[in-house]
Amino acid sequence: LHSKVIGDGPVLVLLHGFLCSSVIWEKLIPTLKKNHKIVLIDLPGHGNSNNINVNTIDQIAELVINTLRKLGINKFSVLGHSMGGYIALAMAYHKRNRIDRLILLNSTPFADSREKKLNRDRAIVAVQNTHQLFVRQFIPGLFSKENLDRCKKDIQVLQDEASKVSSEVIINGLKAMRDRKEYLNDLIEMGMNINIIIGKDDPVIDSSLLLESLQGKERINIDLIKNSGHMSFYEKPEICSELITEALC
Repeated sequence: LHSKVIGDGPVLVLLHGFLCSSVIWEKLIPTLKKNHKIVLIDLPGHGNSNNINVNTIDQIAELVINTLRKLGINKFSVLGHSMGGYIALAMAYHKRNRIDRLILLNSTPFADSREKKLNRDRAIVAVQNTHQLFVRQFIPGLFSKENLDRCKKDIQVLQDEASKVSSEVIINGLKAMRDRKEYLNDLIEMGMNINIIIGKDDPVIDSSLLLESLQGKERINIDLIKNSGHMSFYEKPEICSELITEALC
């Protein structure tokens, strides 16, 4: 997988979400690189990474781990956005002893519900019928409505990046998210602390339901960002950076 290393210090691996690339981290890097060596990775078929025919989250996690191994990195913290969070969870399950901190950004430790799985299936049909239309509509739908106008330039950049992703990669990604395993209880039993940062107005993940579902769970810390949707690093970059920095302490 294509990777880029920035700065010095303890290693922090950044994993972007579905239909994005490592460009999403540009507003956070100036803060995060002050105390960490940042490793940016483009997932299969996204950004500058070639398409590798994988269709499970665990397979992608293995590719990321192999990429880190080739970079000589064995110990690291990992921050995953959305689908990147699902990959981070799989990495933590399979390689618990390598991970210092686990941070999920606009992501969830739970598997897809039945309704969510059906929505993934509908999305697959939409991609098969109108690939570019799906991409153009998908990106704005990640932002809270109140931030759409202010983030117009960012949305355009993201749409341009997403338009480069092939239908095959998109469909494989949707299947991987739909069929992913749930590792939450296993990770808690393994002693893994999980930090979750979520937008209060996230249109993809119901923040109220997530908070309710995780209430009383040990080893879970949740931070809520007000007036933010699914793309907190664009919608509220300063608060996002602050919360990530705190989670890494």
